[in-house]
Amino acid sequence: MKRLILFALLFSLCTSALAQGFGSGGAVTINNTTTGANRVLCSIRAANMNSTADQACTIPAAITAWAPLSVLATNCTGTLTLAVGGFYPATSKGGTPLIAATQAYSSLTTSALVLMTTLAAGIATNRYAINTTYFALTTAAGSAATYDIYLTGTDLS
Repeated sequence: MKRLILFALLFSLCTSALAQGFGSGGAVTINNTTTGANRVLCSIRAANMNSTADQACTIPAAITAWAPLSVLATNCTGTLTLAVGGFYPATSKGGTPLIAATQAYSSLTTSALVLMTTLAAGIATNRYAINTTYFALTTAAGSAATYDIYLTGTDLS
């Protein structure tokens, strides 16, 4: 009986603490500034999938060195049957691509899906000291569509 009461008390304390932090529906800020941390380095919200122009993904200036882990795509608003393109360290599809220019986005058919793109060969072993990367399509979607892009990596600053 004492164990049951103790469990109920602990459960009540834990859930009330969670409710105070997250139950109000307010915004939660996560400050993860630890060197060596894996996190989202930058994002492009509503990337235009019907454009072959450079779309910048700006990494905070406090991150002076990083290693890529993945580029995720989600929250698609249209059909991306034709969309193919990559992620680059320089404008005009310059430098060694992080994601190859042949990456297809056709599997993103609804906003509920997530695509983990394929990093180009050898990219995961590179250390970068740039603060802007660029998403650029080789072939546009052919109709209006957007999606969100997240570059994740390890902060080596």
